[in-house]
Amino acid sequence: MAITGDGRSNICHQNSLHTASQFVGDASKHFVTENVFEQFDTILTNPPFSTKTKIPAKEAASFDLGYNWKQNKQLGTWIKGNKSGKRDPYVLFIERCLDMLKVGGTLCIVLPETVFHAPSKAYIRQYFLEGNNLIAVIDLPHNAFRPYCNAKTCLLVLKKGVPQQHHIIMATPKEVGHDHNGKPLYRYGTKILWDDLAKVLEELDMPDNPQNKHVFSVHLSEFNPDILVPRYYRAVQNPPDMPMGRVPVSLKQLLEEKVIDAWNGHGSPPSHEKGMGDIPYIRVSDIVNWEMYRNPVTGIPENVYLEKLGKKRTPKEGDIIFVRRGSYRIGTVAMASPRDERVLLTTELLTLRVINMANKYGLTPFYLLGLLSSQLVQDQIDDYVFVDTTLPTIYERWKNLVLPVHTDPKEIAHVSKQVEQVIRHKWAAQNQTDALRDQIGKIVT
Repeated sequence: MAITGDGRSNICHQNSLHTASQFVGDASKHFVTENVFEQFDTILTNPPFSTKTKIPAKEAASFDLGYNWKQNKQLGTWIKGNKSGKRDPYVLFIERCLDMLKVGGTLCIVLPETVFHAPSKAYIRQYFLEGNNLIAVIDLPHNAFRPYCNAKTCLLVLKKGVPQQHHIIMATPKEVGHDHNGKPLYRYGTKILWDDLAKVLEELDMPDNPQNKHVFSVHLSEFNPDILVPRYYRAVQNPPDMPMGRVPVSLKQLLEEKVIDAWNGHGSPPSHEKGMGDIPYIRVSDIVNWEMYRNPVTGIPENVYLEKLGKKRTPKEGDIIFVRRGSYRIGTVAMASPRDERVLLTTELLTLRVINMANKYGLTPFYLLGLLSSQLVQDQIDDYVFVDTTLPTIYERWKNLVLPVHTDPKEIAHVSKQVEQVIRHKWAAQNQTDALRDQIGKIVT
């Protein structure tokens, strides 16, 4: 404001989450009339995302979003409960902004990406979508607020009390001109600053232009209120092109046809038990080079293993272990060997098992491992990975991944055999290492 020559008028210091009656001084003068908030045409805000600062339950009780919400599973809607609780400030900011907005007024608010996709935040999405017009969601790059804030965010734009338009604008800029350290970021091999926001601004005027690089629109019929992240719709609207002699087959399709089965890992043992036993505890960082690395300093005792395992399934030879949650490693895969049938898997890992070897695709565990590792599949993963607070996760969206399956059975058999040869050589080397360990003694590096 000072730069534009207006550094004083209507700038106030006040806790925005106080009730109207608690506003004092200039804040009360400009924003409140007779203990009721004024109504504005436009609200622009970037609320705080601190995970350490919570609004106490007593103060949150003056907001609908300050209460617990329960889902009516038959109707698929959320209903406000009767007990308030601690809340992140940004949650209550959404409600306060709508309180202070005129009917037909526009809200532009930066929110953590978790609001736009997490099942636990579905009641928030219902709250701001109900009775309002969602105009646009802008996918802000992760570096946008770095290095000062690591939160991955999106910009929400909506009009209050207006019927929903038929097309929702989405934008997916990739970079904003600086890296995670705040240093200038240049396009690969050039000295041109990599900042896509100017191009986004230009393309917003024509969101349906097929020449756009970052901006597009989603028809209401294709809109899923449980997923508002633009990257997802970019992937749905632009399925991968199949190479010659390939057909697209999704993992969801393989699940529905009972070609494969899938389940999540077992969990994490108590930290003080790690390194105290011989049962391997497999973490995200242990999925390397198509195999599960057995870190000798994280092994757990038998009783801890059995307790965490419970009635959950264990991997067996030929199962594929897929990283579904973690920093920068989602989509990495390994194949379980015969010696991996007694390991504890962290919940960040997904197990995929081919349960019908006589399937119409000729899919084998080795062929599936090769396809999941292919560039075409790995390139899809970025669009399905969302950030939950600060940790990336693909959640159940791994089912959307499309495999480029060969149409020629001979090609499938050839690829499968080649992958199998590599895997069996790895297993043989593992057995040799185990034999050497028995000769030397316990190896701890």
